[in-house]
Amino acid sequence: MHYTSVIVISCLSILCLTLLVHGNTHISKDAKRRFYRSYIIILIAVLSEWLSVMLDGTPWWTRSIHYFAKFLDYVFTPAAGIFFVRQILGRSKTDKVTVRILLLNLVFQFSSVFTGWTYFLDENNYMHHGPLWWVYMLVYLYSIAYVICCVVVFSRSFDRRNLIPLVFIIVIILVGAAIQEISGSVIRTASISMVMGSILLFIYYSDYSMLSYDEEINRQNSLLNTDVLTGIYSRYAFYEALETYSIRKLPRNTAVFSFDINCLKKVNDTLGHVAGDELIKGAATIISNVFSPFGKCYRIGGDEMAAVIAVAPERIPELIAEMKMHCDTWIGEYSSELSIAVGYVRSDLYPSLVLEELYSKADALMYEDKLRFHSSF
Repeated sequence: MHYTSVIVISCLSILCLTLLVHGNTHISKDAKRRFYRSYIIILIAVLSEWLSVMLDGTPWWTRSIHYFAKFLDYVFTPAAGIFFVRQILGRSKTDKVTVRILLLNLVFQFSSVFTGWTYFLDENNYMHHGPLWWVYMLVYLYSIAYVICCVVVFSRSFDRRNLIPLVFIIVIILVGAAIQEISGSVIRTASISMVMGSILLFIYYSDYSMLSYDEEINRQNSLLNTDVLTGIYSRYAFYEALETYSIRKLPRNTAVFSFDINCLKKVNDTLGHVAGDELIKGAATIISNVFSPFGKCYRIGGDEMAAVIAVAPERIPELIAEMKMHCDTWIGEYSSELSIAVGYVRSDLYPSLVLEELYSKADALMYEDKLRFHSSF
């Protein structure tokens, strides 16, 4: 009675897991199919083992059902372990070998119904191991070895923090199987440990999927926020900052800078765009080295760059002088001259303006600086 209660709870747990997998939007369709197949096989293994136990000592007319239940038990129990690890592994290089072994076991167990090689029923309808029961045990041990090997291979892509829970899940399943075999099937723990392992694996996989999803989102955000050519923040990141500070007050002592490379068009026309890109990267490196310790630097497009920093007002002339000094000493592979026009505005002088308005003023001042540069020639 207690064993039957455990089986009922196990089956309900598998049904609940199926519903949870179906409703989880972070699990791919292919992974869901693997979970479904695994749950079906585990369910058949659990029910067939339970039925074969319940039919021990029953009337003679149940003998064919008894044989069929044991046949399913010996076919699906090794398969359950193999399909269990495939829930998270997907396809494996050993699949062809494994499929052949499972098919041969199916044929062997079917033959045992008539030959008694693996199992037979006595006159009282009690099941006993046959003379070739050890062949089934080899298949069973193979499934255990398959589980262990797959986890070892899979663990190479995990850090230690993610690997330890997975190992514990596999240990729970193996311990349950070992207790049942050592007790001579008196203690029925294999099926319940498989179901418990499936529950824990779903929790683990859901957590891992969510973590992977978050990492992918962070990676995509990083690509969006980073300018490919220069490595500083991108136009997208700058527009996000403009939107953020359209409704939020700027930090104290904020200074907004606008930068533009002088004579870039001339370099592109005479030395080519490779030289122009070199100037852009050189300017971005200098701007980032000087201003990024105090805030963020952005490439808005072409040679237009910006910086939004929090710094004491008296430091601003020092930073601009440092930037110009680095420009004077910069030497590239294609060009040895780099000049950056700059304009800036302090937020404390225009407390009512949002970031976009401050940048427009800084941009206008930058163009004045650019005109002074060109008029000096």
